[in-house]
Amino acid sequence: MLSTGVYSRGFSRLFASYLKQINTSRGSQAPKYRASTSLKEVLGIYGNLRNREAFLLSLGRPQRHCGQGARIYHLRTSCSMASEDGQTLVGGLSVNIGGSAIPVKGNPGVSESQISQAIDSHIFKQWVKYMTSHNGILSLGGGGGGRCSLRQVTIQSVDMFGSRVGFVKFKAEVVDEKSGAKLPGIVFGRGGAVGILMLLECEGEKYAVLTEQARVPVGRMLMELPAGMLDSDDGDFVGTAAREIEEETGIQVKTSDLVDLTALLDESTGRKMFPSPGGSDEDITLFLYRGYVDKKVVESLHGQETGLRDHGELIKVHVVPYSSLWRATADSKALAAIALYEMALREGLLPPAPNGPELSGL
Repeated sequence: MLSTGVYSRGFSRLFASYLKQINTSRGSQAPKYRASTSLKEVLGIYGNLRNREAFLLSLGRPQRHCGQGARIYHLRTSCSMASEDGQTLVGGLSVNIGGSAIPVKGNPGVSESQISQAIDSHIFKQWVKYMTSHNGILSLGGGGGGRCSLRQVTIQSVDMFGSRVGFVKFKAEVVDEKSGAKLPGIVFGRGGAVGILMLLECEGEKYAVLTEQARVPVGRMLMELPAGMLDSDDGDFVGTAAREIEEETGIQVKTSDLVDLTALLDESTGRKMFPSPGGSDEDITLFLYRGYVDKKVVESLHGQETGLRDHGELIKVHVVPYSSLWRATADSKALAAIALYEMALREGLLPPAPNGPELSGL
């Protein structure tokens, strides 16, 4: 009987061979399917060995869990392949997602280091978590009841915010196994964000606080809810919301005074708001803040210039009557927050409003 070490070395060579077959197949999907099917059979045989985890560790360092069945391993291969438009893709990494080794390549100009950074980012990990969750595309009997498979990921660009990954644009090749059709799979990955509906009551009138800033993607000035992106994968949505309020309006609030409006949604929704699911992974948690202030606070807030100038935030604060808020902004966060707030009021789901905010900085 062969020792475990000898068996592992032989299996390693066989495993790499099957990966190469999958990654370098051209034309019809049939050769890829046969190779991947054989690979699953081999993995099934090896699955009985007690040191299967050690084998995977020998191929690459593991990342944290990203949802059930979604531990990520960097599996280095030495293959290249051509994209649909004939360009030669670069990179030699694969990722184990939900039990399948998925090749991750890069467009010309994207280095293997950038590919690795993209895979390690909280943006990519969150996307994997969604893909493999209970209602995820890769889960059997998911929301659509069908079965899809992820064949390949192509990193198209990586934008850094200092030392961390800010945006990742990539293409996921996802195939409906019943029809063989490919799903639209271009993703602008930017991760989670928060938005805050700030309502200040003054002399019986309710006001909403908006921030106006230049938005290059839409080429115009836009009035929006105070909002911001998560800086890391620690999931501190409440802390991020409180920090954004202070940075964009100058008002300090207690995190305990923030109400998570999206938490009122049904669990099947993920309790997030997805503003552009056809092209971006962005999920937004919407909070409500309410405070009682006097007239001079409303007057001092309106027109105030705030924001982090070194981060490119050139913000002007606006205070508008809540009754006209729905007509004063084209911001999807604001419009969604209005709907959640009004429905929560109607259903009696909101706790009592807290006292006024800390305004010493104004």
